[in-house]
Amino acid sequence: MSLNQPFPMSLSNKTEQVYQNIHVVNLNGNGLCLCHQEESNNTLIRISIYLLHLKQRIRYSIPLHSIDGGFLSIQITRVLFDCIGNLLMIYIPGNFLQFIDCSSDHDPCFGLTLHYDLSSPIKEASSHDSSDILSTRTRPLPNKISTSIIPYYLTNHKDKNKPDQYLFDYQHGILYRFQFERESILKLFNKDSISKYSLEPGTEIRAMHLTNIHVNDSEIMVRILASVCNETSLISSDLLKEYLLGSTYKILRDNKLDNQYLQILPVTSIEALDSTSKPRLKDLELAAITTQIPANIAPTKKEDPNKKRLKSFQVTKPDILQRETTLATFPGFLKNFFSDFKSEDTTIRKSSGSESTLSPQKQVAPTSKIALASNISLDGYEENPLGDIQSYSANLADYFLQISQKESKEKLTEWANSYKNVQINVVNTLYAHLRKNIINNDSHETVSIRSHPKRSQLFRVMEKLYTAIEELSCPFPKDFFSHFTILGFYCLTRTVFLQKHAHSAIERMLDEEDN
Repeated sequence: MSLNQPFPMSLSNKTEQVYQNIHVVNLNGNGLCLCHQEESNNTLIRISIYLLHLKQRIRYSIPLHSIDGGFLSIQITRVLFDCIGNLLMIYIPGNFLQFIDCSSDHDPCFGLTLHYDLSSPIKEASSHDSSDILSTRTRPLPNKISTSIIPYYLTNHKDKNKPDQYLFDYQHGILYRFQFERESILKLFNKDSISKYSLEPGTEIRAMHLTNIHVNDSEIMVRILASVCNETSLISSDLLKEYLLGSTYKILRDNKLDNQYLQILPVTSIEALDSTSKPRLKDLELAAITTQIPANIAPTKKEDPNKKRLKSFQVTKPDILQRETTLATFPGFLKNFFSDFKSEDTTIRKSSGSESTLSPQKQVAPTSKIALASNISLDGYEENPLGDIQSYSANLADYFLQISQKESKEKLTEWANSYKNVQINVVNTLYAHLRKNIINNDSHETVSIRSHPKRSQLFRVMEKLYTAIEELSCPFPKDFFSHFTILGFYCLTRTVFLQKHAHSAIERMLDEEDN
């Protein structure tokens, strides 16, 4: 159990029974998880995670083919279960690290999963206040953490003011302090690291989601964009979609939008647990918990289609009409649309340097009013010739009206326009970052494109950006189509360019006829 004492680790020559390893993890008030390490075999450790607040169970095996010591090491290895913000963390030092996004406001999904060690080398310092090792052992100290560890708290684990978190290595009698190092995320956007560690497909998308939503570090995000622009083969339309979804959601959250409304807005392109592929998680099982759970842990709620998150920015007429039939089961969904913001901030707060604590965060007093309305300015956009931006805003306002019992249609229309402005600003920011980092040009000048040595790389990235924006039904960046056409003219053969141009013109004509 995760107690304040290394119990039941008594001084004994007898090997501990690691399958008795059970942790109860509180996700900073956003959920409660019961985690159990089961018995192991020659190459795997089996674990069960009970998401009590969601009444779901996850069960799978962690592969440990390359662990030092082989089977004998697996028999004494303890899996560490803890949390970072509202993310559940599963950790085996030097071998496995995984985050599961299982907050109570959305469907759970697997976050970043690594089968190798990103930890920095163990450091020593002269003071207990800044050291990574607290020990009375005589030197030499081990050069890495053993896999016989448990969480350890110098104070009550419910004390959210405590900035540090510790691991107790009961095999060597050493207490370690550990922190989340933001710089390590950048290693996941390096082509050499991807090749060296055989990262799973989608690791970079999960890393971007972690940075954007949970770490909430704009500086690291800018450096990630710069890194992938140096190696454009790392850029995919899915990665750009993750940036657009996460950045838009983050702005709305930072502007103190009511948490009930945030629950239906798109936040990530990562699939939920029951639909995503898990190639390296063995024997995965997902099941509902049928045992009765106290209401204060898993409150009984009626399933409502309106609570499902949107998958893109677009709201269509069929969406609105579909929700009219379920309106009676969801009264007051936006009742507190402009009321006090009461949800807890579960992002990883910045600290000195590039590190941040993994311990529970101190709650921040709620602000008085939502600041989201007409104060979000519009930088500019280029209307998609195949779409209708005004109709898009009107549909969004109608969608709000179906589930709001407090605000007038005029107020909701104003907010829908602000929401659209947020998306446009995010798209323009991404477009500017891509141009600046690929061709070293942060303006919209096109004169030098013809002879620029990286124009082909920029064109391929713009194709992926076009795909991402189309799939999300998002407004296009300012002057995007004219710049994209010029790039295509210089990067494509004349035959291919004319074919694409003709295809675009036909689509545009058909769309005009439909309207």
